[in-house]
Amino acid sequence: MKNRTIITLLSVVSICLIVQRPISYAAGKTAGEFLLIGVGARAQGLSSAYTALTDDVNSIYWNPAGLDGVRQSQISFMYNKWIADTGYQYLAVAVPSKMANIGISVHSLDYGDIVGRESQVAVPYTFTAKDTAITCAFGRNISGNHSIGLNIKYIEQ
Repeated sequence: MKNRTIITLLSVVSICLIVQRPISYAAGKTAGEFLLIGVGARAQGLSSAYTALTDDVNSIYWNPAGLDGVRQSQISFMYNKWIADTGYQYLAVAVPSKMANIGISVHSLDYGDIVGRESQVAVPYTFTAKDTAITCAFGRNISGNHSIGLNIKYIEQ
């Protein structure tokens, strides 16, 4: 019975990955480009080759199954000042529990003040633009060295 459950679970995950593949090819070409900005000093130090190593709060971004490695509550914050007034903020919190380790993160890319004009003689005005993503994540060990994870994202641009 346990083998049947594992096979069913792996089949569902495989189908989800197959369906997701065409969507991931479009990443960075349309909306959601700010989601391609990596997080965490450790991951960036490894040139973003971090998916298999995740075992901390930044697993929410890289690989939610890595949340299984979180043994105590963790928090991570990153601020990156870019060109002109553009700034990227990331906040993540992970908490271990009996059923599954749970995490939540917020990404925000703020483009700063943008000056606009309706015509050459019109008075200029300023406006702002911001991209935000909120992620809820779950990670759990299913057997031995195998873990499973799930991310649910809300994206606003």
